[in-house]
Amino acid sequence: MMGSVARLRTRTGCLECRRRRKKCDEKRPLCAGCSRNGLRCTWPSEYQPIDRRRRCPWPASPSTTSPSPSCNGTSTQSRTPDVSASLPPFSAMPPPFRLEEHFNLYCYFANSLLPTLVRQCSLPKYSDQTYILNLAVQFPPLMGAMIAVAAVRLPRHDESYLHLGLKCYHFSIQNLREGLASDKYKGNEDYLLATTILLCIWENCQPDGIPNTSHHVVAAGNLLRLRCPKPRSSSQSALVFERTCVESFIYHSSLLMLFDRSLDPLADPQVLENIQRYFVDPDHPDDAGPGWTNTQPILDASYKFFLLTANITRLSRHNRPLDEVELSLYYRLQSDFHRWEQTIRKTANDQDKDRTGLLYTLAIRALLLKMDPHLHEISGGFESLLHESLEIIPFLNIDPNFVYYYLWPLIVLGSIAVNPWDRNPFREIISLLIIKGREGIACWALKRLETVWTTEYEYAYWGPSHPMLRGLKRLLEND
Repeated sequence: MMGSVARLRTRTGCLECRRRRKKCDEKRPLCAGCSRNGLRCTWPSEYQPIDRRRRCPWPASPSTTSPSPSCNGTSTQSRTPDVSASLPPFSAMPPPFRLEEHFNLYCYFANSLLPTLVRQCSLPKYSDQTYILNLAVQFPPLMGAMIAVAAVRLPRHDESYLHLGLKCYHFSIQNLREGLASDKYKGNEDYLLATTILLCIWENCQPDGIPNTSHHVVAAGNLLRLRCPKPRSSSQSALVFERTCVESFIYHSSLLMLFDRSLDPLADPQVLENIQRYFVDPDHPDDAGPGWTNTQPILDASYKFFLLTANITRLSRHNRPLDEVELSLYYRLQSDFHRWEQTIRKTANDQDKDRTGLLYTLAIRALLLKMDPHLHEISGGFESLLHESLEIIPFLNIDPNFVYYYLWPLIVLGSIAVNPWDRNPFREIISLLIIKGREGIACWALKRLETVWTTEYEYAYWGPSHPMLRGLKRLLEND
């Protein structure tokens, strides 16, 4: 029979100190009392302060407990599911993850992090992520990747958990290498794709994670080449998992191209042809531009918009005038973009909420202008783009869980800022992304932009009359 609830000396102490009726210093994740007595230190959830069942000892991250903007601007906090009841028990944890700390991090990933990996504007069905949680119990490398991501995204810095997470990351990498070397995998397994995506997310959190992130993105593309879409008769949770993974691949591969010149998995015709087979869901129209009306789990617009962004980025990386074939492609991409631009501007004017889509149109225009064969006849083009972007930046509605969306247009437009007073808004908004998102990619992007601003560049064939263009060229060289 359970004893009566203790009369507490603190309302926010750990559960063990409450049970023992001791004062708690409330230092998470391990208070001084539990550390001194060798006890398991667990913490109550926000909504069950005296619940002593086994659950994650950390509070939910700010991004999950704070109301997020939904498609209509209202709070979506109620959409975040409580998956505690569906989590496997501690005894089901696969080896070598048999420590309490492993299970605590797994619970933290499931309850606090996993809900943030899909957009809050997405359809309700995408909040069901039980499929990947169950896969982790069956496939230790996936469990290791989950624990590693959880450790690096804890709300408070803790060296012991960071070290534990790093060991789990290395376990996953080593296990995957050994399995691939021994032909243990076919390459189309769900758990392989999930593990690769999570390893990419882990790398995003590292301050120097750009090269390794690219490796995982390329690996995900190779895995998608070997897969076929699941039958529509599959369970909803399985279809949700698959759609989320494919969108995550496009999200990373199209937007990371700007940061890593060697990354271009979407240039592979086989990859491109295969991933298009995953986008046949009538719930998501192909002409949806960036904005609040989109209901996909990861992408903020139709996948076709991100493919267009990738194609324009690829072409703009040439540091010479375009040849005849490239010019033909340039005009075709320019025509496609004009259609998207009309949709985006109409959506922004109708809804008067999200300005991220408008920022994309300006950044893409800058890339197109850089490639324009009549550039020497254009006056004021870059100045106009910069001026409009500076008017938009203060009204951006930041989602800290999807920093690539903002970094891509910000770093393009920031590169054409010449004057210190024009550069400061870009520096400030990216610094805000670093604080909110806590992802290494934002730190790297700001360093890259600072390098562009401080590096002298040879004028090449454009001559000295385009200082704004020189910054953009320096960014795209990415050496």
